[in-house]
Amino acid sequence: MRNANVGITTLLGLAILLLIGPAAHAAPDPLAGTWKVTITSDDSGKSAPDTLTIPGGERLSSQWAAKQGFAQAIQLDVDTRAPQARAFTGTAKAAGGATIKWVGTATLGEITGTVTVTKADGSSAQYTFKGTRQEK
Repeated sequence: MRNANVGITTLLGLAILLLIGPAAHAAPDPLAGTWKVTITSDDSGKSAPDTLTIPGGERLSSQWAAKQGFAQAIQLDVDTRAPQARAFTGTAKAAGGATIKWVGTATLGEITGTVTVTKADGSSAQYTFKGTRQEK
């Protein structure tokens, strides 16, 4: 009887390892983290440094966008079908009626995309951004 209990315990232990093992060794989220980027105006060519923070790959915080009057954290819609890359979009409104839309792609080390700022009067400005993930 003791050998049977040891065998069942061993099988249960192996089953648990098989179930949680892949989750414990899952690849890091290509979008989550802190990114040092340069945002460049498509009209003037002027650029500004920014830090994008995307904890858990779900919300984007931008110092540059906050200075423009937009919420610090923007909820993202993320395409997770590709294991090594994430396509994302996020839109937010400012108190005055302006909107900002982020569209981009992140790999394990690089992030690129566009930002569109649309004022309440309907005029808009387009920007591009590109940068790299900052190591912890």
